[in-house]
Amino acid sequence: MRSSAAARVTLSLAAALAALPRAVKGESAEPAWVTQPPPNTADSLYGVGEGPDLEDAKRNALKDAAGRLRVSLSSKTQRSVKDENGAVYSSALSEVLHEVQKTEFASAVLDRTAPSVHGTYALVKVDRRAFVKDTRARFEMALGLVDGATRDLDQKPPIEQYRVLQASLPNIRTVLGLGQLLREVDPAFDRESTLQPMAALDERASKTVGDLVFALEYGPGDADVARVVTAFVNGSGMRIAPTSDRPGTLVIAISTSSREQTIFHSKMVLLNVMLAVRNAQLTGLASRRYEVNGSSMSDYAAARASAVVQLGEALRRAGPVSGLGL
Repeated sequence: MRSSAAARVTLSLAAALAALPRAVKGESAEPAWVTQPPPNTADSLYGVGEGPDLEDAKRNALKDAAGRLRVSLSSKTQRSVKDENGAVYSSALSEVLHEVQKTEFASAVLDRTAPSVHGTYALVKVDRRAFVKDTRARFEMALGLVDGATRDLDQKPPIEQYRVLQASLPNIRTVLGLGQLLREVDPAFDRESTLQPMAALDERASKTVGDLVFALEYGPGDADVARVVTAFVNGSGMRIAPTSDRPGTLVIAISTSSREQTIFHSKMVLLNVMLAVRNAQLTGLASRRYEVNGSSMSDYAAARASAVVQLGEALRRAGPVSGLGL
């Protein structure tokens, strides 16, 4: 009987404690600024975070400030980054979110703190003008690098245009990302005059590979390798021409060597393939070597055919252009 009565008292006490306000029980009630963070203003950006200690809480608050920008930017960027035909550049959207993600908010200060059940709450305030100034500096630096690299781009041969645009692509997308970020935080930012040309360069970089035209040089014994290289080049969006007479056409010189051996009645061929790219002036531009194996129980010709199939797979794994060493 006594144990039953004690159990009832314990349950009653637990129920009474559960009904008490959190502050009375010793837990920290959430301040209003946690449940309803201050809205971003013309002067400040805000974020709220919680952590086991103040440093973690502040770090999470900065992530929250970036997250609030990401939510706003995601919908706006999808509508605003367009070319004259109205095509949306999805790469700009992903870059914008990437730029916000890595934003450090150097001008952030700790505005308020409060104890929480799991440690500490923190509210950070970011000086919007200082943030804009820092973002503009990063934007101008990336823009200057792109402008310098792409000056007189149309006067360069296709392969040089491709190389310049591929090398500039990280900076182009940084400009697009930071430009959209500035559009969100700085009403005075002139988006159209900068982002439209950058979006055009971004699009052009993805299409320049289609301007690359190659002709093949190979010996009579390497026609099988030439067929695989032709399929790879054409399938990658580039083109194989019958001759190198057209201005701007590059040459892929194919050379091979092989070693044959028999292991346990299996015919083995180790095929070495060199692809060397040069221009009309006979200047070497790039090269790439492949070593592939083939085997057959019948003869060495079938073993070589198996090795050539492996070459095609190796080219596809290397990817467009880089498969040629460019």
